[in-house]
Amino acid sequence: MVGKQTQFIRDFTNAALRFDCDKVIDHDYAAFYARIFTDIDASAPRLLEIGAGGYGDPQAGGASGRVWSELLSDWSIVIIDLEPKAFAWPERTTFLQADQTDTASLKRIGEEHGPFDVIIDDGSHRNADIRTSLWSLFPYLKEGGHYVIEDTQTSYIPSYGGDMKRNSATTANLVRDLFDYANAPELPSSRKVPAIFRDTVEEVYFRHNIVDIRKRTAVRRSNLSEQGLASMLAEAEAVLDPQVHGPGYWLRRSRYLARLGQILPARQLLEAGRDQWPQDREINTALAWLQHLERGDGA
Repeated sequence: MVGKQTQFIRDFTNAALRFDCDKVIDHDYAAFYARIFTDIDASAPRLLEIGAGGYGDPQAGGASGRVWSELLSDWSIVIIDLEPKAFAWPERTTFLQADQTDTASLKRIGEEHGPFDVIIDDGSHRNADIRTSLWSLFPYLKEGGHYVIEDTQTSYIPSYGGDMKRNSATTANLVRDLFDYANAPELPSSRKVPAIFRDTVEEVYFRHNIVDIRKRTAVRRSNLSEQGLASMLAEAEAVLDPQVHGPGYWLRRSRYLARLGQILPARQLLEAGRDQWPQDREINTALAWLQHLERGDGA
């Protein structure tokens, strides 16, 4: 994997310099994207990028589209921009004129061209627009896919709707919210999680000026809840093997039982473990603790 990433960084840098794409030198995105694109193994991968560059000039822009087309030889690529672009795009690249704040247009693009393995927001960089696009397009990101937001420094630039407040709708605060959403099982009931982000945010990874949100739908369980502990106990019973895991076979299950309030079966399990591992310090310590609990003279 390290070799693949190193090669991707080299190829990405050379292509970005050749096509005058600001994802290198202006920004240090090569290693960031190497981490993402060498991670994806899909039979028909698809990329959506918001922002073609060139601003209002119909003959200018398209640099990143050329980079992606050269590097991602088996990918289908969709580029959208608010402004029309009149030049020819590379093979396997589709250009669509669309406003990243038009939720109906984004939904149509998602339905007609998605789902996508990677979505990159390199559009207006306005904080409000970034949120609108994320909310609209995240449902069209594949499982295991990556949603990337570039130029997150605009979180602090007033002309882009940025500021330093911790309660405003900036991209920096969005990333802080996503941290909460990834830890939803531990949140108080008063902290609401938007439906599209409940049990879907596997990872939030950020570096200077850029963030990656990885999507993976799975029920997150907490070892602070009875339901979560019961699920962990069931998994432990399914995977633990006394011949392979030794004392852990007894310790792990007894710990879950004790935290579920089932002290007697937890103690009995440890006593069976002690018969097999009479000198194991962890088993003897845990057993002594449970005996204190049963007598009511310790915690």
